[in-house]
Formats: sequence, structure tokens, C-alpha cells
Amino acid sequence: MQEILSNSPEVPPEVISWARSMNDRLDLPLPEIFRRWWAKNERAFHEKRYKDVVPGEAIAPFQAAPEPDQEVPPASATVPAEAAARSVRVTNHNERVKGDFFVAAGVAAACVAVAGLLLYWRRRG
Repeated sequence: MQEILSNSPEVPPEVISWARSMNDRLDLPLPEIFRRWWAKNERAFHEKRYKDVVPGEAIAPFQAAPEPDQEVPPASATVPAEAAARSVRVTNHNERVKGDFFVAAGVAAACVAVAGLLLYWRRRG
């Protein structure tokens, strides 16, 4: 939905800007943001009044990770308690790819070893 709104000439420019403000923002709870946005705009969509669509809640600018010597504010100061309670660790995509590679390499090595043992026993017997 976010990508559709970001590129739609049918909705007002402020909706396009709002949607584009969330590009590549893995820190945002997008499903929840769009549920609340849809509740305000569902009627306009069903009635095909796309120019009446309004942007959702204001999106806070991305905060980069603090430098090692900077003091980090407590979570309650920057994140609402409800969001902090359901937050999850965002995994770096490269970490996941490395892990997936090693799992696949291990499975492949095990298959080669089993195939080698089967060939050895077949020729021996």
C-alpha cells in the first residue's frame, strides 16, 4: 500500500509525500500505521474519491544510532510504551544471509557425505 500511494497520481500530493516519508524505514510499525490510515480513508476509496484521501499520522524522522560516546535516552522518552512493548529486534539483512548460507552449506556437505558413504558401501558389498 505504501508503494502504491508513493507513486499514485490519483491521490493528493501530501498523501504521496506522507507515503514516501516511510521509504526504507524498517524501524516503523507499517501494518499498524496503515491500519489507522485505512480507517480514516476507507470510505473515500470505496466511493472512488481518491482526491479526498488524507495522509496518516505524522512520521517522526529517522534517528540514526548514537555514536558510542553519546548517551542514549531511555526508551520511554522516545518510544510510546505500547510500541516498546511489542518491539522486535531488527536483524541486519546481511546477518541473515550469512546465516542462511552456512545452514545451506552444512546441509550440502552432509548430503555429499551420505552419498559418499552409500557409494562406498554399495561397491564394497
